[in-house]
Amino acid sequence: MQPALIYACLAMAKLIRSSEIELGSNGRIHAMGLRDTAQAHLRESWNIRWVDLGLAEAAMVLAVFETSAHPQHDDASVEAALFWLDKIIGELQLTTLDARDPDTLDHSTGVPTVANPRPPKQCDCAASAAPGDGSNAWSFQPAWDPSWTEAEVKSEETRRLCWSALILVANHTAARAAEQREPLNLFLVDSSNVCCSSFPLTLSLAPRAILAHILIV
Repeated sequence: MQPALIYACLAMAKLIRSSEIELGSNGRIHAMGLRDTAQAHLRESWNIRWVDLGLAEAAMVLAVFETSAHPQHDDASVEAALFWLDKIIGELQLTTLDARDPDTLDHSTGVPTVANPRPPKQCDCAASAAPGDGSNAWSFQPAWDPSWTEAEVKSEETRRLCWSALILVANHTAARAAEQREPLNLFLVDSSNVCCSSFPLTLSLAPRAILAHILIV
């Protein structure tokens, strides 16, 4: 397992518990130290070419950390974290996982289309979903099927990582647009680079609308 992923998760967990009614400023300082260690391991893994799904997941957690409220929060740190996440996903071509799936949206022409439309698949994801009221993008998650093979689990893990990264990039792009700033030049912003299965249940209506706008434009 990537050391960066371990430290990134520890940093995020510590930050979540560091409100004034729990761990307070000492917890936040500790969280930022863990964040720094995670970033160092991420750069080291990149430099020695140990680049895999685990490193992309570490970059995702670090990007969430930087977009959260903490004492060192600033635009430069957020953008750097997003660039790392974007660079690793692009390097691994994770968003092309479902490129050969006939149900996958094709954005190469600038207008999302389905190459070979078929009747919608029946899905009981909602019945077996993890707890959550579905009111936002992070609360409603389809359960993991215990019958999946290791390869199927990894594929689904990749899809969920990519969609989570797209949500993060979409929200950041929307925020920059509201401030009349140009979007970051990211691999994930280019719709032709995205070939994941259609919008999963993990996306609520608001992020779907943002993503649709970005992927079409």
